[in-house]
Amino acid sequence: MDNLPFNSRIKDMQILERPRERLARMGAGVLSTAELLAILLRVGVEGENAIQVGQRLLQEFNGLAGLQRASYTEICAQHGIGEAKAAQIKAAIDLGRRLASQSSCDRPVVHSPEDAADLVQYEMSALDQEQLRVILLNTRNHVLGVKTIYQGSLNSSQVRIGELFRPAIRENAAAIIIIHNHPSGDPSPSPDDVAITKAIIDAGKLLDIQVLDHLIIGANKFISLNRRGLGFDGGGEMEIIQEVHDKRRVVAVSKPLPKLLQDLYKVQKETAEEVKCAIDKQGTVVATTLDIKPQKREQGK
Repeated sequence: MDNLPFNSRIKDMQILERPRERLARMGAGVLSTAELLAILLRVGVEGENAIQVGQRLLQEFNGLAGLQRASYTEICAQHGIGEAKAAQIKAAIDLGRRLASQSSCDRPVVHSPEDAADLVQYEMSALDQEQLRVILLNTRNHVLGVKTIYQGSLNSSQVRIGELFRPAIRENAAAIIIIHNHPSGDPSPSPDDVAITKAIIDAGKLLDIQVLDHLIIGANKFISLNRRGLGFDGGGEMEIIQEVHDKRRVVAVSKPLPKLLQDLYKVQKETAEEVKCAIDKQGTVVATTLDIKPQKREQGK
C-alpha cells in the first residue's frame, strides 16, 4: 500500500483496497497515516494520487508530529494543497489533540503517571519549545484543569514556584502534577529538573497542596520522577488511603516493595478483600489493585 505505482489512481485500485472502503470495513486502525490523510484530501494532483500526496506531506514535515507543528500557511504552500485541504488537515489533527487531552468538564481521573501523561502527551510531544504545565486535582484525583505556566527554556533559577501554585490555590485543588516536555525527544531528567521538583514539593507542603508527580514528556515516551524517586523522598507514592473508599483500582509508584506491602497489609485488613501488585522488570511497583469490600464502597459514596 505504501509503494503504489507512480501515476496510479485510487479509483483504479480494487474497491476493497481503497482507503475509505477499508476504513468502513475494518476501522481506521488498519490504515496507514498516509491513507488517513488521503481520505481527508479526497483527490490527488497531477502525477500523484491522494495517498502519495499524503506520503509526501509526511516526508516534507518529518511525520505526523511535524505536520501537527506546521502552520496553516506552511501546509497551504505544499503543491496540490489549497486552503480547504489545509484547513481539513489542521482541523482533524486538532480534534485528535482535544480528544487526547480531554476537556476539564469531562473530569477524567488520574490513577497513575500513565493517566496523567495521556492528558497532554499527544500535544506536548510535538512542541518545539519547552512548556511547563500543571494538572490540578481534587481530593478524589479528578482533573480540575490543565494550566500552562511557562514556555521557553526552563531552569531552576527562572521558575517562580509561586506561579506554579497560583492556579491550584485559585481552583482550590488538593493536589497537582507537574509536567514539562523536552523538545529534543529525550525525556531524561536534568539536575535542574530534580532541583525544581524538590523546591515544588517543599512549597506544596507549606501550602497543604500535595505534589503527586513531575513528568517529563519526550518523543512518544515520558519519565515519572516520582516513580524514579528523583526529588521525592524515598521514591514517593500516590496516596493510597485517599482513593480506597470509592475506587477499585489504586496505583502506587516507586515505593520500596517491602514498605509498600507492609502499608497495603494495614489497608487490606480494614478495607480490601484482595490486593494485587504489578511489578516491572526493574522491580518497580507500577500498579496496585485493591478489591474493596462492598460495605466500604457503600460507605464511601
